[in-house]
Amino acid sequence: MPPATSPTRKFVASAASLSSLSNIKGGSFGTNKSLGSLANLSSKYPRQDKSAEIEAAKAKELLLSAPREPSTVGLLKSFISVKQTSEIFVVCFSPDAKYLTVGLGNSSIQVYSTQTNALERTLTPPSADLEICITSISFRPDRPNSKTKNVLAATYADGRLIHWHYTSGQLLSVVTEPGNESLLYVTYRADGSQYATSGSDALVRIHDAATQKVTSRLELGTPSVTTGHNSRVFSVKFHPTDPNMLCSGGWDNTIQMWDVRLQSSVRSIFGPHLCGDALDLTDDGTTIVTGSYRRTEALQLWNWADGSLQESVPWTLIDGAPTTKLYKTQFSHSTSSSPLRGFADKNRFMLGAGGGPNACELRMFNTQSKRCVGIAQGFTSSLYSCTISNDEKFVALGGGDSTLYVYEVDMLAPIDFPY
Repeated sequence: MPPATSPTRKFVASAASLSSLSNIKGGSFGTNKSLGSLANLSSKYPRQDKSAEIEAAKAKELLLSAPREPSTVGLLKSFISVKQTSEIFVVCFSPDAKYLTVGLGNSSIQVYSTQTNALERTLTPPSADLEICITSISFRPDRPNSKTKNVLAATYADGRLIHWHYTSGQLLSVVTEPGNESLLYVTYRADGSQYATSGSDALVRIHDAATQKVTSRLELGTPSVTTGHNSRVFSVKFHPTDPNMLCSGGWDNTIQMWDVRLQSSVRSIFGPHLCGDALDLTDDGTTIVTGSYRRTEALQLWNWADGSLQESVPWTLIDGAPTTKLYKTQFSHSTSSSPLRGFADKNRFMLGAGGGPNACELRMFNTQSKRCVGIAQGFTSSLYSCTISNDEKFVALGGGDSTLYVYEVDMLAPIDFPY
């Protein structure tokens, strides 16, 4: 996403978004109205000390009442914020980092171009129930023999899965799963030949991407080893190097590892309590990261091979500091990482975001040192989703305050700060 030309770094508005320009904020503090009032007060009596004193109370009141923008520390630098029409449940960059999609609570998906900073289009299904939220978005990998490229799949809380041609806005297909009242997640296999779904019925289904038909129903576990899921499943990931394996997690405090050939779970991890897309794998498939919606031991790393705990990563090292209940965790998946001292060659970063009564914030960790290297904090509502572009240049997030926030990753910024 190139730097915007204006000093306030706003999205360049397309014709479709001109009406919402007043909701775009690029400043670092407050609203234009409040800051304008402060400026008026400071210039009203430029040479009258007595009058300025009389107005001081008014200025203080305005200063304290002006809405404050979230702040950043470390490698994250504020880029833009854009007010949306509803709560944000999903943010997702396209694999080539040319598009940023934003899934809202009113059935709409906003598609932004990171090349022009413009709102390209809004994807809204016909007869959309404005109370139905987007629960996940997954970009289909483009295959050499694919007739149609630039396709994404989105799941909806009413049980629909819709395939969109996101560069034209065309609705391609609608898929439903009998018995699954609410679809919560969709993800594609790396080669694009299959996609997996999960939802309220505790099953993981594998679909053929060409026919949309279910080829596997993953429900049961291996006897005397694991039982499978028994509650909502919020996240599923294909193993990056073994196409026959995948993992999933949700409300039942387990991560299940599935073998599609056996159509059952072959081992499980007990502990992680997932309430969102808080599950990911390193590119070599050896390490799992989970984010739990709880105050302690929320961010954890696990061995894929045996399910053992590698480490619980401290959210903060400051005694008594508030911690965040996590809705989203992920590794960065750079396609072109160059060697950088102090960082891993791949999966350099680990992100976590959430909220609850303690702290609504995002933190970015160095996966090699497990040290926090960037924080976006001071949000007034929980963060439901975050994402980092595959070129590791931008982080986007959103949540209950209905605002899309985008941050630059400044690898040259100092990272020696107490956290």
